[in-house]
Amino acid sequence: MIRHLTKLGDDWALVFDREMLRRLNVSGETPLEVTEEGRFVLIAPAESGSEGARFREAFARVKEKYAEALERLAK
Repeated sequence: MIRHLTKLGDDWALVFDREMLRRLNVSGETPLEVTEEGRFVLIAPAESGSEGARFREAFARVKEKYAEALERLAK
């Protein structure tokens, strides 16, 4: 899916339509965790406790193991 940034005052925003929010089960009030991983930006509902930490650890392992493939996909 390709999305474009939208100008919002002096900033830029990534806009999610209602259908995408429904599929992701989030709303405008859902706190989101934004993580930068190299050239990737991960956006996920903020999780309390160890769930977020487990996700970050798992993603780090995947990124390390498949770094070349992920780089080729990014190009």
